[in-house]
Amino acid sequence: MPQKFPRVFYLLAIAIGLGTGLLIAAALLRATGTSLDQLVYLVRHRISREAPPASGDTTSPSTESAAGRPRESKQISSDDAELGWAPIPNAAVQFTTSEFDITYVIDGAGGRLVPGAQPGRPLVLTLGGSFTFGHGVENAEVWPSVLQEHLPELTVRNRSANAWGTAQCMAALRRDLEGSEPVAAAVYAFPMFHLSRNYRRRNWLEMIDSAAKRRLPLFAVENGRPVFQGLIGPEQGLENDAPGLRAAEWHIFEALVREMAAMTAAHEARFVLVLLPWTAPYKPAARADHEHLLDFLRGEGIEFVDLLRHSRLIEPGFYYIKDRHPNPKWHRLLAETLAESEAFGFARGAGSRQSAR
Repeated sequence: MPQKFPRVFYLLAIAIGLGTGLLIAAALLRATGTSLDQLVYLVRHRISREAPPASGDTTSPSTESAAGRPRESKQISSDDAELGWAPIPNAAVQFTTSEFDITYVIDGAGGRLVPGAQPGRPLVLTLGGSFTFGHGVENAEVWPSVLQEHLPELTVRNRSANAWGTAQCMAALRRDLEGSEPVAAAVYAFPMFHLSRNYRRRNWLEMIDSAAKRRLPLFAVENGRPVFQGLIGPEQGLENDAPGLRAAEWHIFEALVREMAAMTAAHEARFVLVLLPWTAPYKPAARADHEHLLDFLRGEGIEFVDLLRHSRLIEPGFYYIKDRHPNPKWHRLLAETLAESEAFGFARGAGSRQSAR
């Protein structure tokens, strides 16, 4: 006849097992740099996405709004008096299309959540539009998050937003540089189409107005420096073929980038411009813009990484077919390429300030 153990022994065994499991889980969280709040949030939303959203609704209304924790909302950004719009701190939005079903999570500083980012380490800001914010990919899949994996000795903050251009990136960089947290480096991820987002081009003004009633920050160049003029809408726009429009866009873009480089240098930080790849045909006009940009960066002594014609990053398989934004494979390859580039030598402890040319 089998020997029966007192019930207390079974309870003790269960308690020891649970305690051991908790210790292992805590060690794994520390090793991956994931907070308990982030883990609970991500697991809960992974489960919740098994149920389809209501017809015509791609967000999940909020049932939790604890201070400092991600809270679900219907908007990922709100109006901003200088930037035009900016991500809402601690917001979370589920976004569903026929090609992806993801959740945007914004951290307490107003940047897209970077899993594994730890305070107290040299801070690197990544600035850009939807290619850097990570439209269509999960928080851990966006290239700044993958870069954080490769450079754990740094703290990477994804200071980007969908539809931002150079003007918003410059203004956001200035805010962070003037904040209380010292910045070690700023990386502006620039696709060539950002040239059309910084001035009065009407079709862009109409696009952001029709999508979310957004207004564009307008800057003028005074004594070589960009000066904020206010926010504008389509009524202040110029037609695509307006005389001098492209020259004006180049003029303001160069002033904005020059200001970004000067601000970071004044704060003893580094500035790197990454020329992002894009699948658009490399026609003579595109080639001329590319060469003009490289001449400008070299002439100003601005560090850069030129990936515009990267052989793999422009392959169709690295982009969503319908949406045309980069998919997770693109983001991972971009982060790996940057982590190994000469311009990111500072992040690996190298002191070289030479441009990647």
